[in-house]
Amino acid sequence: MQMKPYYFMLVFVGWSFVISAQNKAIDFSEKLSLERCIELGIAHNPSVIQTAVQTDISRITLKQSIDNRLPSVNSSISQFFSFGRTLDPFTNEYKQSNAYYNNYNLGASVTVYNGFQLKNAIEQNKLNLQVSQAEANTLKFTQSVQIANAFLLVLNNEELLTIAQEQLKMSISQFERVEKLFKIGSTPLASLNELKIQLANDEFAVKNAKNNILSSKLGLLQAMNIHGYSVENVQLSREDVQQELITYNADNQTNNDELVSNYPSVLLNKTKVKASAFGINIVKAGLFPTLSLSAGLSSSYSSLAPSQFPFYDTNNPIVQDVPTGNFVSIGGKNYDVIGKTQSPNGFRKLNYFGQLDFNLNQYISVNLSILIFDRFTVKNRITNANLQVKSAEGQLKIVEEQVLREIETLVLQKDIAKSKYEAVREQLKIIEESYKFAESKFNLGTMNYVDFNLLKTNYEKTKISLTQAKYELILKEKIYQLYQKGVK
Repeated sequence: MQMKPYYFMLVFVGWSFVISAQNKAIDFSEKLSLERCIELGIAHNPSVIQTAVQTDISRITLKQSIDNRLPSVNSSISQFFSFGRTLDPFTNEYKQSNAYYNNYNLGASVTVYNGFQLKNAIEQNKLNLQVSQAEANTLKFTQSVQIANAFLLVLNNEELLTIAQEQLKMSISQFERVEKLFKIGSTPLASLNELKIQLANDEFAVKNAKNNILSSKLGLLQAMNIHGYSVENVQLSREDVQQELITYNADNQTNNDELVSNYPSVLLNKTKVKASAFGINIVKAGLFPTLSLSAGLSSSYSSLAPSQFPFYDTNNPIVQDVPTGNFVSIGGKNYDVIGKTQSPNGFRKLNYFGQLDFNLNQYISVNLSILIFDRFTVKNRITNANLQVKSAEGQLKIVEEQVLREIETLVLQKDIAKSKYEAVREQLKIIEESYKFAESKFNLGTMNYVDFNLLKTNYEKTKISLTQAKYELILKEKIYQLYQKGVK
């Protein structure tokens, strides 16, 4: 018991080494694409790893159900020691003697028919293997959505940082120009102070945007189940998320019912329904007779056996006339009754192996087992199996309804996100023209800073709104593509 703490410590260190080795294999010197992040996240997901173990267990269970069709072969060897009164296996008489015995048995049996229970068990275990694989796919899908969300959030925050840096750059340029005008007395102190406040706000916005990037990168690594890395080293690729948006095409839509039927959790529950249906057939097999075939051989050795034993040759018998001890009277005279008896052709020595050969027994048997009454056990099990099928079908309908709602909501959100993005994009074009016109007037001194700053703030907010609308649409489109992968 004292070794247990050391054992668990050893296991912990081993797992730590494995996790560390996995993380070291990740190369952050190159930019990570969305597909690569999903691949790494799935590879480091402990739940997915656990389902892989369960899949292996299901695969072994399936193999065993297939192997159950093979004959079973058993052997046994036993050694007995007897003291005192014991039964002589050769004379079948009791003797007052110490003795020892050896028994050897070898037997084989095979099931010929048992109501197709073996066949149905194989089919059920095939489906159970598919269930394990579907569970893994469900986990992979869920994590893929989480990683896509976290990945695009990082890109969104990086663009917001670019906007904040551009705003800061413009504020610095405006502050330097107004400061020169203030020094020559062309601009009041109030305008310069307002620009100082705006400059400070823009500097804070840049710092806040950088912090948001670090926070979102940490969220991405956590979604990928990767730890122990500096988030500042994480660089993402935009190759599979281009600056231009994916053009929405209604013809590229997949029928919702088709998406639902190929959704991982729906496939999982469909397979469970099929597997439970085979469970009914397995239970019903208990109502049918079981036919099996057995064969084997056995032999034994006894220390009470004589050292030699007579043997008789039936092909060359030795027959002798032997008086029986009886007589018959004929004419007042007695005559002995002579009987014929076969004499042994010789004697065989019964050493250890000779006795095993002499006692060799072989057999073959056909066994038929018929159920007459089992206290309604099979009947109740059949009822229970039918209820399990109904329960699995009910769960399937619940999951299908949930997934259908998710897909309908996603399609609507995708359409709304596209409309929102297009509306904000058009709005930005108008506001950008107004801002550039106001900027030229402000630079010429024909517009005061208060009016110009109002237009500038509105312009900056619209740029941020456009960025957020863009990545919201990309996210919805990426999630929809993940749904479509099950169909393709």
